[in-house]
Amino acid sequence: MSLNLKKSGTQIQSDLFTLLRTSYLASEISGSTYQYGMRPRNSQLEDMDIQFVTGIAPQMQSGLIKVNIYVPDIEVNGVMCENYARCQAIEIEANRTIEKELTTAGSEYRFLLDNTIQTFAGEDDDFHFVHVRINYEILNY
Repeated sequence: MSLNLKKSGTQIQSDLFTLLRTSYLASEISGSTYQYGMRPRNSQLEDMDIQFVTGIAPQMQSGLIKVNIYVPDIEVNGVMCENYARCQAIEIEANRTIEKELTTAGSEYRFLLDNTIQTFAGEDDDFHFVHVRINYEILNY
């Protein structure tokens, strides 16, 4: 029987980064997939950013990871606004990816949505982001 060692937050973030950057969702966005803090500030692409938030580490490690997918705003009648159709398409694909693609047979992880995927306005007026909160579990025995 092999013993799985408890993972650190950066290891868990890195594992999800590896899974997401090769996912169908990653192939559907115009930009790249980044670990938290690595996304270029001046990017005008649909980039995905992955951040470990919290975890506990008894026999069953569990916690929360946030994924943000940035979507540039579009101009409508001279006003910059949310690209509603694009954000909706990304929300749907993010949901499918978590439910159908991330947790596979043989994976040490189990991923579940923490709450409803939703879109928020970004810090600047030129983008919105699709916000995904993912709970994870890892069996450590």
